Amino acid sequence: MKKRIFSIAMVLALMLTLLPAAALADDIVVITPAEYNVWVGTTRITSANASDVLGDGTVSYTPASGDTAPILTLKNASVTSAYDGVCSDGANGKSPISACVYAGTALTISLSGGSTLAGPKADSCTCGVYAAGDLTFTGDGCLAAAGGESASNGCGIYCDGNVTFAGSGRVTAVGGNSLKTPDSIGVYATGTVTVSGAGEVVAVGGEGAGSSGITCKGLTASSGKL
Repeated sequence: MKKRIFSIAMVLALMLTLLPAAALADDIVVITPAEYNVWVGTTRITSANASDVLGDGTVSYTPASGDTAPILTLKNASVTSAYDGVCSDGANGKSPISACVYAGTALTISLSGGSTLAGPKADSCTCGVYAAGDLTFTGDGCLAAAGGESASNGCGIYCDGNVTFAGSGRVTAVGGNSLKTPDSIGVYATGTVTVSGAGEVVAVGGEGAGSSGITCKGLTASSGKL
């Protein structure tokens, strides 16, 4: 009887070794985090890190929902590293850009406390914030966004779309020091710039022959201070 039981056990063990790996792994579920085309410094935002992007409680992210743009919340954040991406460049197509906050989509930035985005030195255009779509600032916090020293253009805020300042805090945008080309701009938008909140916007060009505070297709300040 013991020998018979042992023989059956050996047959079962042999059958298990003959099963394909896929059959053994049917109950294993692998979840891959969703990746968003938004970067803070060199960190890409995913569904896994969205609640605390940098791991220090200063940056969080809410994905887009319907017609609502994604929301990046900055709370006493300090970012000096940058993601190297691309921006539109009119008839020239795409150009490289280095940005502390890079969004390949529209973006809303909600401010709490005081945050700083200081673009590093770069050969390409360097800026504190870049968005490939409309960019909106909300919240009661303060933000200082600056481009770094660049062999190309330097902008505090660069937007391929419309920029709206709808918050009650203070946003300061300073262009970087442009070493070879003339553009050093506080706020650059391919669309319009609107100040609609109760806060204050300070836009200053850096060093460069074409230095300017704001470059856009239309400027409206219905409230707040500019």
